[in-house]
Amino acid sequence: MSQKKGEYSDIAKATRIFGGSQIVILISNILRTKFVAIFLGASGYGILALYQSTIALISTFSNLGLGTMAIKEIAGANNSKDQARIDKTIHVVRRLSWFTGMFGAFLTLFFSIPLSILIFDTPDFYIGFCWLSLAILLNQLTTSNVAILRGLRKNKKIANASVTGAIIGLFISVPLYYYFGKNAIVPALIISSFISFLRSWVFAKDIKVEKKYLENISIWNYGKPMITGGIILSITTLITIIKDLIIRLYIEQKGGLVDVGLYHSALLIINSYLGIIFTIMSMDYFPNLSSKINNEKESKSILNKQLVFGLTIIIPLISFFLIFNRLIIELLLSDRFTNIEYLLSVAVLGTVFKLYSWSHSYIILSKGDNKRFFWSEFIAVTVSFVLSIGGYSLYGLNGLGYGYTVGFIYYAIQTQLLCTYWYNINIKKSTLLIFLIGVMIILFTHLSTYHLNNITLKIVSLLISFIFGLLLLKKMQISFDLKRLWKKK
Repeated sequence: MSQKKGEYSDIAKATRIFGGSQIVILISNILRTKFVAIFLGASGYGILALYQSTIALISTFSNLGLGTMAIKEIAGANNSKDQARIDKTIHVVRRLSWFTGMFGAFLTLFFSIPLSILIFDTPDFYIGFCWLSLAILLNQLTTSNVAILRGLRKNKKIANASVTGAIIGLFISVPLYYYFGKNAIVPALIISSFISFLRSWVFAKDIKVEKKYLENISIWNYGKPMITGGIILSITTLITIIKDLIIRLYIEQKGGLVDVGLYHSALLIINSYLGIIFTIMSMDYFPNLSSKINNEKESKSILNKQLVFGLTIIIPLISFFLIFNRLIIELLLSDRFTNIEYLLSVAVLGTVFKLYSWSHSYIILSKGDNKRFFWSEFIAVTVSFVLSIGGYSLYGLNGLGYGYTVGFIYYAIQTQLLCTYWYNINIKKSTLLIFLIGVMIILFTHLSTYHLNNITLKIVSLLISFIFGLLLLKKMQISFDLKRLWKKK
């Protein structure tokens, strides 16, 4: 077997594991979103979006970035093969998750009335926020369980937990929306959080720690690196959540809840459906990178391989989405949401630049340079916020698509320059050439679909995108034996 095939085999293996599970989750989300769109409508989506944004805001503030930093610390401990260090880290993560989860739940209860007034301009929603404090606690406990599994690279267990949680959540939440409409939003969110926690707990509980390693251990002292780095990360993520919340509140004031619902549904499609590639890759990329970040040569290799492999999947996916955009909207939502078609057609172009910037930003995060990471993210979020507000003010919903894509173009350039300047970690010229070719392919697809509207060019652009993916697979010497799927064991 050639060396090149071996270089990409780990990425391909992780992709197969998480790819299969994410397809099942994707189908579950498609069905859930379809039924929610029918039963709640755009205004119901607006309420759901504001609830979810608020939960994310409080969770981010209270969890101290524990989920991400735990993955980094556990992956580093696991790579060292030091069992005492591994057990101590897992023990600390579990304890801290309870502290941070309870803290978030208390904040939600205490500020339930102010939150209702701030978000909905009425105190009538405060009971909903009180109940959602349970979801915040459960989400934090789930995050710690998943972090432990990811840090130890228990990929099959993570995939299994995610799939079963999504399926069970679908069969419980959809009937609630059918029978109770908007009144089911809060119960459905809580039940979904509980199911996710339960499935993660089932798989994480088997990971035992030796009590002999836990004698005289101080949770706060041992967990200080995670807490310190996590606070910076939490503030960074909090800024992003605040940005999204302010944008939605601005849209609500200028365009109403319907526009908020349309904007939320557009982001849902991009982040949940096209964002599947990021979910799949991040599961293994971050733990792998964190365990080898101090080796410059290996870090460069991981960055380049991940970016090339990501382009293999995302370029054909974007081209397919551009051509069948309207059909996808009607399938996933309903014909009442077709106003977001052009918004999505522009925003989806930013996804390839998101892949580029995403791959580089993990370098900074894995290095543990918390202050540098904060300022990098803060500047990028500020630019994105200005572009989104300006875009909506000038061009309405379509302007949000422009702001999304231009923001990620800027972010891609910024992270590339910073990783090169700070760490001398950059992409190869061959990787950059592949990336630029991919960008030209999706631009050609967009031009053929939304400006020329030529059926022949659409077909040609789609074929080119798939040929591009197949050529990259051949370059990486990765193949999939489809005949084996039909053979008996």
